[in-house]
Amino acid sequence: MMNSGGGNHRQLPMRPGNETGYPIPQVMYPIRPPSSGAMNGYGDGQNYGPGGQTARGPPGPSSAIILEGYRDDIRNGFEGEKPRYNPLNSTRPQSSMLVNVNDPIQVHLLVETALGDSKEFEILSQEELDDLKKQCQVLTQRIEQTRQNLAIQSKYRDAAISMSKLYTSDKKKSMDSQTGKNRRSILGQRRNSEQLREAEIERLSSERKCEELAAELWSLEKRLIEPQTRLLKHTAGILQMTHKGPKKMMKGATTVQQPGMPGSPESMYTYSNARNSVETFSEENIFDERSLYKTADRLDGYGPFGSKDSYEGRPKSRSRGEGEQLKMIVTTEQKLEDLNARLRQIIVKFNPKLNEKLDGPPLTRSDSNGRATEVGTMLEAHIDYLDKSMITLDQECERTLEAKETTDVAMENFDRMETVVESLWDFIQSGEAKARERREQDKQARAARGYPSSEEDDLSSADDGGDPSEAFSLQGFSSKVKWLYSQASRLKEQKMVLQRQVKQQRELNNKSDAQKDAEVVHKTEELEKTKGLLMRTEMEIDNVRSQLSTVMEKLNDATQRERLREQSRAGEETAVMRGIKEELSKSEQTIAELEEELQELKDDRAITMAETQTKISELESQISTFSTQLTAATTAQSAAEAAVKQKEQELEAKEKEIEEISMDLARLQTEVTIARAELDGAYGSRAERAAEVAANPVIQREIDELSRKNAILTSELADLQAASAGSGSASKEMQGKIDVLKKELEETIEEYEQMTKLSIEWEKEREMLEGTIDKLRDEKESLETQLGDEKVKWLGVKTPGGETPGGTMANSTSTTVLKNEFKKMMRDTRAENTKALRTEQAERRRLEEELRALKKQYGPGKSTLSRSIPSS
Repeated sequence: MMNSGGGNHRQLPMRPGNETGYPIPQVMYPIRPPSSGAMNGYGDGQNYGPGGQTARGPPGPSSAIILEGYRDDIRNGFEGEKPRYNPLNSTRPQSSMLVNVNDPIQVHLLVETALGDSKEFEILSQEELDDLKKQCQVLTQRIEQTRQNLAIQSKYRDAAISMSKLYTSDKKKSMDSQTGKNRRSILGQRRNSEQLREAEIERLSSERKCEELAAELWSLEKRLIEPQTRLLKHTAGILQMTHKGPKKMMKGATTVQQPGMPGSPESMYTYSNARNSVETFSEENIFDERSLYKTADRLDGYGPFGSKDSYEGRPKSRSRGEGEQLKMIVTTEQKLEDLNARLRQIIVKFNPKLNEKLDGPPLTRSDSNGRATEVGTMLEAHIDYLDKSMITLDQECERTLEAKETTDVAMENFDRMETVVESLWDFIQSGEAKARERREQDKQARAARGYPSSEEDDLSSADDGGDPSEAFSLQGFSSKVKWLYSQASRLKEQKMVLQRQVKQQRELNNKSDAQKDAEVVHKTEELEKTKGLLMRTEMEIDNVRSQLSTVMEKLNDATQRERLREQSRAGEETAVMRGIKEELSKSEQTIAELEEELQELKDDRAITMAETQTKISELESQISTFSTQLTAATTAQSAAEAAVKQKEQELEAKEKEIEEISMDLARLQTEVTIARAELDGAYGSRAERAAEVAANPVIQREIDELSRKNAILTSELADLQAASAGSGSASKEMQGKIDVLKKELEETIEEYEQMTKLSIEWEKEREMLEGTIDKLRDEKESLETQLGDEKVKWLGVKTPGGETPGGTMANSTSTTVLKNEFKKMMRDTRAENTKALRTEQAERRRLEEELRALKKQYGPGKSTLSRSIPSS
């Protein structure tokens, strides 16, 4: 066992490496297992070993001790220890520096020791192997997931600890300021108590989660050791059982090699190493392993004879002094490489952006061409790299000192800015306290007069700006400025509403004397109430305006020096702003012209619609006249029906004429179909015309009414045609009148279709103009946004002086926050105004549609044709 720092941890046995397929990094484990409650979701105690449920062990160490054992692993991301590297062993460089695989005696001893140690190891079946591998895979996945969660939670814990330390230092600073200056520190005494408690709760919660995850990780890794150990023992046992050492039996030998350790190194090739050591194999089935122990060619030159030709031409062993020197040189090169690598990491941490592309240290294992380097050739390169790294480290230290001085100056500037903002906060709080007192006095005065408390008083008391003893914070200050702006906007809207109410009250006062006498008392009370509310609102508006003006004056004083530095740029920005204003004025002028044009088009459309209504009324009167004539014709038809009885004898002759008329009618229907097809080709299909007409429901209703009348007239004309077939000479006159009526009706329908088309075209033109207006309005809003942004930029302009860049950055911190809040406030206001404007436009269009519908409904009277025809 190997005790760690405090003696509470021990190093567990070596776990499988990457070559076995079950990689687990080497970590320090506490001596005792964790308690059963630290499973964090896996507290069921499921055992993945073959023995089922394991026996309950002694109580494990505390979670804090387990978490302390994982501190280094969390810091390096559970990367594990760096694998060993031995350049002398070219075939297996991942070996100890004390092992030389080219030494047959040393390899022979290692092989014999391994075979002897693994002789009693358990050999498993294939099913048991698969079960153990599945267990290792499941546990490995859970370990990796728990490690990720532990690393993330550790970052949360470090952040919580930093915040707790920050609040603790702020509180100490506040107490020192209170002792030295005998005044209340807003950032210390009034704020840190609550925030420090919250930070402490967050820190304790993060530490508890980290301890639970560490205990769970410790338990999972401990449970993983058993299946991995069994797999390793099986692997070593099966290799020991199947290992056959090389045999070199002389022909005619009568002696039998006994099992066990050979008598000398020369006899290592003359023994059998099976578990029972009784099997014998033929010479062709034995693999000659002597090639595995042949010395690498690149190390042959270091022998006393300097020969690299063959294994027999070099000495069997190197002197102990040269071996130690080589090991010392290799160790020195490796240490220098590690030192240079750590030094590069330190330099990169100083300034990652600048030193990210810093050249790495020279590698001892290979040169720039990828070939293995000789021992001792890289010492000078490592020393040169170390000198350069020290020079770079000195430069980084100087830059760090300069940055520290800049930070100190920035902190001083931040303290001054903090004092200014605190004074503004105190001024706003005192102003709100005075306003609250005035509201209380007004309320008491109203109660003394016998007036009940109004809803406005309740709303004003509810919107008093929050807690008067609220501690100062940047977020609270920002919220307070937003609240003051919203109060100013709300009070301005209330003032406008009250002005409209006063105006309406004045208009109501111009009514008749009888109504005035009946309502004078009630209106007088409402007027007094409104005046009181108006006075109180104006007082609040003045108070808010004074507060805002004071705040703006303070901010202007704080940024006055900054504006002087940007005077050179001010000319260009002023020109840009002037250009934006000119474009804005041009856009407004264009919008006004388009609105005037749209109003003229609306007036023209109204005049045209009035003329259309007049024409429609005239046409309806004509249709009424025609209906009267049709009534007379119907009367004549009834007289003719009496004469029809007398002409029954001529019916057969007329039937032939009817057949001819039917042929003509079929021909005419064919022509009508062709004409309709041509009409569809010229003006679109019936569905398209219906879709265009459906855009105006009033016109649709009129077309339906005329279509219904047309159908009635067509049916009446068909009846007249049927009656006229036997009416003789009297029906010819009626047929002429009917033709005239048809012609006039067709002309009326054509005129109405033309008017409908014109109405649809006007509607499309109106929509196009409204879209153009909306587009120009959006451009205007965009220009206003740019203008507002340019104005806001002036809030953060710095003054020329001898301040350092760090001080300038610190002074602009609060100003930048205010600028961002002001920008956000302006964007919200513009969005609300745009939404209200679009709602108003939609409401205006809806009212126009209703007005047109009402004009259609209460316009000229309907035609009496539908009433006259049924009476006939």
